[in-house]
Amino acid sequence: MSDEELTPRELEELEELAIQKGELEVEKATTEAIKLQEVEKERLEFRRESKGMVLTDIDLPFSKVLWLTVQFFLAGIIVVIPIYFIVFLIMFS
Repeated sequence: MSDEELTPRELEELEELAIQKGELEVEKATTEAIKLQEVEKERLEFRRESKGMVLTDIDLPFSKVLWLTVQFFLAGIIVVIPIYFIVFLIMFS
C-alpha cells in the first residue's frame, strides 16, 4: 500500500472486487476497506512522527583508510605465517 489514504474510487474498486469474487458481501467489503484505510492512516501518521536517521555520506580521510588497510594486511600476515610454518613442517618431515 502507498503512503496516501485510499480514495473513494479505490474504495469502490475494492467493493467491486469483493462482489465479483463472491468472497465478501457488500457490507463486509465496505468495513474491510474502512479498516484498511484506518491502518494506512496509522502507518502514515507513524511515519510522519518518527525521527529516523538516514546515513547518506561517510567522510573518512584517506590517511586513516590507508592506515587501516596496512593494519589489516599486517594482521593477515601475522596469522598466516605460523600456519605456513606448520604446513611446511608437516610436508617436509
